[in-house]
Amino acid sequence: MPQLEKPIDRYVGVLDVIEGNGIYIGAGAGVGGGSLVFNAIIVKPRRELFERLFPREIDFDEMESVYYPRVKRMIRSAPIPEDILVTEYYRSSRVSHAQALTAGFATRPVDLAVDWNIVRDEIAGRRIPSAIAGQSFYGLNSGAKRSLDQNYLPRAEATGHVEILPLHSVTAIERGTRRSTRRRRRKL
Repeated sequence: MPQLEKPIDRYVGVLDVIEGNGIYIGAGAGVGGGSLVFNAIIVKPRRELFERLFPREIDFDEMESVYYPRVKRMIRSAPIPEDILVTEYYRSSRVSHAQALTAGFATRPVDLAVDWNIVRDEIAGRRIPSAIAGQSFYGLNSGAKRSLDQNYLPRAEATGHVEILPLHSVTAIERGTRRSTRRRRRKL
């Protein structure tokens, strides 16, 4: 870590690096958490993998018929459109796919939590290059990533039951009026 002339006590950003037991872990640190810094890949697991990991009380058929489609609708995830895939910016995706096929691997398109119209704007020079610059792990400053701050969090706030407060620490969650819960928050 470079030494600073003047230490910074608090900063804002999308990625926090946590050190522990000789490893470093990147974690989402902004409003939207991990959805800001993941690679936007939305993959529905195959039944055999799901059932190997989750307890029997969680029904795969219900997840597949109700919850996975609900998330897909909310996030509006979709595979890379062909007009974007053929651009120079996505050559590595095309090469990786060709190499997988040559090696005999089965492939399938995966959904990405990306607004492809914003990516088109990046390609056309109307938005800051972010997705096309491979900056997915840093939040996509163009706004192309469909992170929680663009879907679930505004919807939760719209109910009137939730208030998003950046740079606050939650110390308790309880039922009550807004007035009673406001007294329990503290600014970081």
